[in-house]
Amino acid sequence: MQSYQLISLDIWDTVLRRDCHPDAIKVETAAVLLEQRGALLKEEYRSGRALFRLRQAVERDLGQQSVSQGCDDEYEMHAVFREVLVRSLFEPLPEEELSTLTERLVAEELAAEKRHIYPDPGIEAKIDSIPHERLVCISDFYAGEAFLKELIEAAGFSKPLERVLVSCDFRVNKRSGRLFEEAEKLLGVTPAEHMHLGDNAYSDVEVPKRLGIAAERYLPAEEQKKREERERNFVGDAKKPLQYPGAPLSGSDDVSLFFYGFVQNLAEEARARG
Repeated sequence: MQSYQLISLDIWDTVLRRDCHPDAIKVETAAVLLEQRGALLKEEYRSGRALFRLRQAVERDLGQQSVSQGCDDEYEMHAVFREVLVRSLFEPLPEEELSTLTERLVAEELAAEKRHIYPDPGIEAKIDSIPHERLVCISDFYAGEAFLKELIEAAGFSKPLERVLVSCDFRVNKRSGRLFEEAEKLLGVTPAEHMHLGDNAYSDVEVPKRLGIAAERYLPAEEQKKREERERNFVGDAKKPLQYPGAPLSGSDDVSLFFYGFVQNLAEEARARG
């Protein structure tokens, strides 16, 4: 088998997996904001769903700003939370309090990720099967190297990583190929010396291969089945509640749908008011 100077790994659904849909993490963080500062939020943002939609809008806006500056559509979590607070709070906060609350939300999201992650059960054996000298992670994500390193360590991944290179830190991503190019420049390797493993058929396989990097799709059947089931079960549509099955949502003619919405609204309002 060919030996490589560098193996790079995708992180999500390659090194780390979640026992929930990725957006469920964002919903948990929105719940913390409601609990901590619900009374200070504008009326239209006093629900988890509204805050989740606002976050999505902020992420799109910051991504577009990044593109207009010649980078890829990247954004970083601190900037996202700061802008969410600016848009959602009824009155502006002093700068120091705004920064403190932003950091609190980042910490809460880190804690939520830790509650839901686990290491992929087969990735370490896969790494061992490929002769290599150096190991890094290359990820498209909105939280930087320190955040992801803490998660990888918390999950119990045992392989020594030289670096964790993240799109939001470089403002370019794997989808465009520019993050692979930046990584090789930084690490001093050529495409011929580099192999990449990841789950995404486009950004982890097609793009690196186009750049001359050996690439292999990492998609273990059992874990992929679990992932697809979680994604099917999670309702992330902005028109529907953000939750897993169990609420009475059996059909449009079922009055329980309206009752559920009424009770959920009461619960969110109660939380917002402390």
